[in-house]
Amino acid sequence: SLFEHLKHHELTTTLQSYTENYPQITRLYNIGKSVEGRDLWVLEISDNPGVHEPGKAILLLVFKI
Repeated sequence: SLFEHLKHHELTTTLQSYTENYPQITRLYNIGKSVEGRDLWVLEISDNPGVHEPGKAILLLVFKI
């Protein structure tokens, strides 16, 4: 299978590894908790993560498990 289902702690570890390996283009942050009490993660991918640049597209991936 091309895709693999990850448990929440596996997803958290994977996302954290992306930000550790690619800090210049990624930012990981929490936007709250799910109804189950799990963290809701956003992985921002940009050449200037954390900086709002009007007119420039960014990619935000929201992960809910």
